[in-house]
Amino acid sequence: MIQQLLPFLALSPNDDIKRIQLDIRALNALKRANIHSIGELLELLEKDSLQRIKGIGNDSEAKIKAKLADIHLSSIQNNESSIASNSNTRIQAKSHDDETQKYTALLREAVDKEIALVNRQIKAHLLHEQVQIAGKPLAAWIAASEIKPELTYRIFSVLFANSVNICDDLSSILDDFSSNYISVFIDRYGQTSQTLQDIGQKLDITRERARQISAKTSERILDKLLSPVTLQEFDGLTCADIHLIRIQSALLIANDMGFQISYQAWENHIVSSGLVGSWPDDFKHSIDAVESMIALCNLLAEHNISVVKLPSNLKLAIELNRAGTPHLTATILHIGLLTK
Repeated sequence: MIQQLLPFLALSPNDDIKRIQLDIRALNALKRANIHSIGELLELLEKDSLQRIKGIGNDSEAKIKAKLADIHLSSIQNNESSIASNSNTRIQAKSHDDETQKYTALLREAVDKEIALVNRQIKAHLLHEQVQIAGKPLAAWIAASEIKPELTYRIFSVLFANSVNICDDLSSILDDFSSNYISVFIDRYGQTSQTLQDIGQKLDITRERARQISAKTSERILDKLLSPVTLQEFDGLTCADIHLIRIQSALLIANDMGFQISYQAWENHIVSSGLVGSWPDDFKHSIDAVESMIALCNLLAEHNISVVKLPSNLKLAIELNRAGTPHLTATILHIGLLTK
């Protein structure tokens, strides 16, 4: 469907591929293959041969298509300007009407396919129907597609191409850290919440060095998540507001389980459904995705960022898991809290 909409994108075939703001890995892979212009990229897409380029896989192709969808579709406005300056030319008016109808039909078909994909993911427990995107529930965005189909299409195509599972959410945040930095981050903010002294001893570094690494890692993660969103319609919002939908889904699933939740049952659920997923091939760290997700949530909570907040029942289940009893339900601790 992206390929069918390409004629309507406000692009020139001679434009440099840098215009669509690809991630650095995809950009470098295309340049190594001597692909420098939008026209050359579109030709590869039309021939369905983009993945023949070394370094371009399924994820990269999906992200490239999403970036193209993110560029403002302005051909209609351009046509309208042309008609305004040539109002007496019936041929141009008819051409504009034909192009508008074609565009509208293609856009409606594309939006319907995106919504069908969303609904399939909800049924498969890969996405929760109550996730918030830019402060609005998913259902509100689906309803808005009747009024603003172009906006809905752009948002859905960008979000769901860049995030297939929790590992995708996390890899975009953690992929440029060294192993030491990742280890300090997880040990500091994960389930065990180790002290800087313990972390230093584990990695054979001083407590001060562990503190420096922890502070720098946290700062860089927050910088990524709090950076402004590039979509024009989300002016003033940050990446954390729209790009953690899979992690949101895992936490909403936990909340739905109530105090009958056990850490083991919750983890099995999100792993078996495919929501956790696997790390991309180019992700260089061997770390536990669920533990990393919990560490990220704890870091954000420390800075009062509530977009991915651990629900109270899951916190109790994590406490039981930390005690070596992942199979016990949170009810045990919840009843204890109520009787105090």
